[in-house]
Amino acid sequence: MKIVSLSEVSEIVNGGTPKTEVPEYWDGNILWITPKDLGKITTKKTSTTQRMITSEGLANSSAKLIPKDSVIMSTRAPIGHIVINDKPMSFNQGCKGLIPKSNIDVNYLYYFLKFSKQKLNDLGTGTTFPELSNKALSSVTLPLYSIDEQRQIVAKLDAAFEKINQAIELGKRGQLYVRAFYKSKLESIFLDQNESKEFLIQDVCTIKGGKRLPKGSNLIKTKTAWPYIRVSDFDHKGGVDQNKIQYLDESTQKLIERYIITDGDVFLSIAGSIGITGIVPAELNGANLTENACRLIPNQKIDKEYLYYFTLTKSFLEQAAGATRQTAQPKLALIRIKNIRLQLPDLNTQAVSVTKLKKLSTSVESLELHMVKKIDYLRDLKQSMLNDAFSENAVK
Repeated sequence: MKIVSLSEVSEIVNGGTPKTEVPEYWDGNILWITPKDLGKITTKKTSTTQRMITSEGLANSSAKLIPKDSVIMSTRAPIGHIVINDKPMSFNQGCKGLIPKSNIDVNYLYYFLKFSKQKLNDLGTGTTFPELSNKALSSVTLPLYSIDEQRQIVAKLDAAFEKINQAIELGKRGQLYVRAFYKSKLESIFLDQNESKEFLIQDVCTIKGGKRLPKGSNLIKTKTAWPYIRVSDFDHKGGVDQNKIQYLDESTQKLIERYIITDGDVFLSIAGSIGITGIVPAELNGANLTENACRLIPNQKIDKEYLYYFTLTKSFLEQAAGATRQTAQPKLALIRIKNIRLQLPDLNTQAVSVTKLKKLSTSVESLELHMVKKIDYLRDLKQSMLNDAFSENAVK
């Protein structure tokens, strides 16, 4: 084994993009890939790309066509997405191609680059988008064994990664199953309501909208007494991510002080990502609310948690979708929310249902957390195996 640089085992090729305004350069038969495309690939190899260019596009740009069984790596925005091309392929300027020389196996090169992702990112320079230069990439060193020894390492990694990937896939399927089970139980509880009566949302709560920032005003990250809740702050788990909250200064808050949300209200996103709901936590009582959401203020007929769980049902979501105006940015008008129907039992029955749903939700969250930890462990295990593979004792 000896230590060599990447330039000693591969030819490093830059990419490029044909002019997008020239239609003759596009939709040809030459594969062309970008960092964004690379980020979506979950396999070691690929033979397809989202876009293709023509031979004229290739000839009239800095794009290069590299042979199959090379490695393509994103070197900016972000650094470190990697794939082996199963067919001749070109790529844009956010990628580099590494054409293996005769002294290295392409799979060994692939795994080494996967192992080196953090180091490659550390070598990136630039402010807006760190970029890995040819010089920096060329100087990266790696342990070089004989071809037979490289293939021995690759065979071990292939076999282990196949089993780990299968386990990760099972974990992801498990997450989907648990979520589907939760939705099924949620629906059954709302469908199994004896002696319930039909109401409109406007019969059981008051609906009030939020308010956009006054023209010329901006949010600030420095904490003040006036938090401003945006749709991006909703955590998709029935609450608000308070680590992301931004704030108003006193003068701006005075201009929109009536458009608040209070402890116990149910919030609902009504523009863009429609239908994200939750209950306002006590810590955000009196916070201002974005115009892209509204507050549902329950009256004495409905439990606030029962109302929240109803917003997760198929019935609510379908009615909300049907009431949405399809514009450039989809919008659910407040007047349309008022006419959403729900079957409502008495308060005692609502309380029993809420208890069941909270217990179910806690169990599901616990299962999902366990699965997430397992998947994280398996991903860490892959990195640990790469660390072992490229240690000095890899083939001993």
